Amino acid sequence: MFSRTNISSLPCSGSPSQTALALLVASVFLLTGCSKSPLGGTTGAVTHDVISTTFHVGQAVIGTGKEVAHIDVIIGHKDGPVGTAFVNALANQKEGHSNLLAVIGSNTAVKPSTVLIPKVSTQDSNHSVMLFGPAQSAVAKAVSDCLSEGIIPAGKEDDWVIVCGIYLHWDARDSKKVYKYNYAATKEAISRAMKGLPTLPEIDKFKANLDHPWMPEGSPEEATSTAARPRQGY
Repeated sequence: MFSRTNISSLPCSGSPSQTALALLVASVFLLTGCSKSPLGGTTGAVTHDVISTTFHVGQAVIGTGKEVAHIDVIIGHKDGPVGTAFVNALANQKEGHSNLLAVIGSNTAVKPSTVLIPKVSTQDSNHSVMLFGPAQSAVAKAVSDCLSEGIIPAGKEDDWVIVCGIYLHWDARDSKKVYKYNYAATKEAISRAMKGLPTLPEIDKFKANLDHPWMPEGSPEEATSTAARPRQGY
């Protein structure tokens, strides 16, 4: 890490104490991986990628009936909070909630690496088959397509990870609809996350309508005093 060239390039024309201080400052920058020295020029040290603590959040609800898809995504750097959440999701499994990697094919996990977190507990084999089959396959295909289409920036496939919350009703039986709806919802959620949607004006526009399948019919005022009930078709 430390090279003779780096040290000899430091200004050493001052007093011994000034020279010692210059060496100390340069050492700190070398150890932290900074490429620019406060003394001018580059240190020549090993540099590291900037660790991003920011992340992208998106969601989408698509479909009708028991096969409706509700996808939430958090996208971010492996070295940031999303990476921590990703590892915890795989390492800290809960009974009835089997978190799993999205795979695009046999023994081939998708990139960016994506972990699926079921929002409802798995209670029987039919539900497990739908989750591990068409649902996760749809998510994997959507992630891969988002990367190839530039929705996810090129070059981020090995730096970013995705944490994906997935809703799958216990009584979902139509595998084609499960695949179709979850593919579309995942792609939409990722796209909205990368665009920073919704905007504040959009939120202000929609909050007056409360247009959501699980919200009660009627005005916002009525909703505060009415028990929520699912609308027909959800």
